Amino acid sequence: MSNHSAIRHSHGRHGGEPDHLVAQGTLLITANLVGAFFNAAYHVVMGRLLPPAEYAALVAMLGLVLVASTPMLALQTTIAHYLSLFQRDGDTRQILPFFRRWLHGVMGLAAVIAGLGFVFRTPIAAFWEGVGPTLAAATIATLALSLLMNVYYGFFQGIQAFGWLAWSPQAWGFTRLVGATFFAYTLARTALPAIVAQAMGVCAVLLLGMLAVSTHHFPPLGPHHRKPATGAAPYLLQAFLALGAFALMMNIDANLSAHYFGTDASALFAKAATIARTAIFLPMPLALALFPKVASTGALPPHAGRLLGRALLYAALLIALVACICWLLPGLPWIILYGPLADLADAGAPDALSLLRHMTFSSLSPADAVTAIALLHAMTLALVPLALAYLLLNFETAQRHFAAPLMLVPCAGLYLWLVHRHAAALGPMAIPRALFLASSLSLLLLLASTLRRFLRRPAPPAASPP
Repeated sequence: MSNHSAIRHSHGRHGGEPDHLVAQGTLLITANLVGAFFNAAYHVVMGRLLPPAEYAALVAMLGLVLVASTPMLALQTTIAHYLSLFQRDGDTRQILPFFRRWLHGVMGLAAVIAGLGFVFRTPIAAFWEGVGPTLAAATIATLALSLLMNVYYGFFQGIQAFGWLAWSPQAWGFTRLVGATFFAYTLARTALPAIVAQAMGVCAVLLLGMLAVSTHHFPPLGPHHRKPATGAAPYLLQAFLALGAFALMMNIDANLSAHYFGTDASALFAKAATIARTAIFLPMPLALALFPKVASTGALPPHAGRLLGRALLYAALLIALVACICWLLPGLPWIILYGPLADLADAGAPDALSLLRHMTFSSLSPADAVTAIALLHAMTLALVPLALAYLLLNFETAQRHFAAPLMLVPCAGLYLWLVHRHAAALGPMAIPRALFLASSLSLLLLLASTLRRFLRRPAPPAASPP
């Protein structure tokens, strides 16, 4: 079967109704597990090889890349949305011209962002204690380069080439891990080489993306006119705002901790937040499989309720599983990533985990171990509503409904305001408490909007009598 016909086939049977959501979602989640392994290994290595202040600076810079690049998922979302519509309408000759226009535009934007990051590297670095101008400039350049990945991911998602979408990002994690480990042993045990390794991983993905696009063959445009992407600019702007607010709530915690408490004091929080985020957002790729299957210009597709229900159930079960592990056995993920928490009996951790006490990595003091467990519990609880909200956010934006997604902007503002107000009194615990309130409100707003749309959908016409 050719690539083109395979893509058409992926839309499903029975009158074009999409299917394979669970299978394709499982593929993406499985690949994400591989990526999570590379990410965990990266933090295992960096958390042990780098001094605490350097590791906290690295996590803060990685958080900056995540916060700034996640709203650039708006690029991926916009490209995937319009390519999904071209695919649905059988107008596949428009796909490559549309993709190339966006790729060239984002290349120019990336060059501007990298240049501004170099020019303003000193004031940018001044926001964090312990972050130098060179590290700040390298981080902004890596961020700029990362934008191009979203263009390729949007291409894969829009045409439902889920194999490429699943596995090409893993080149980033593998290259970053190998490069950072090599640099730590041969150059310097600082955050800067680790960020350079991240940029190398981005380049590996871009090379794979170019290869993948060349393997997909679509009918040439020929004498046909290019169709303008009507409403693309407003769609991109609204998606940018909604996903930017989501990204801030998802990833800004380590930056807030470094800003309010310094990189030395934030090392423990950065590790707890990394574990919670890696675990709770494990089902996130399911939203990528759902998005092109429910894309429309505003109406609810007839199969939307069934697909959304299956996606929410699947995601909720996975989130519940990993949340229980983080809550009931907090020492287990910590040991895997960073070594033993402490003398576990003294720290009050479960006795069963003392079997792992023979590991030779450095451990925390009993008091720090108790604090680490409390932070991991709190961050796990705070991120659960946000992970479910991500599915609803993708569902709404796939159909050009932005009223509820844009309400995430004031939710993110509430999060920042609560942290600012209570940081002095509560210390690092102010961050997960504020995040739980903001993420819960986000989930409720999106859920209310989605339910309202289903309740107001006209009933299908009654079947005529035989």
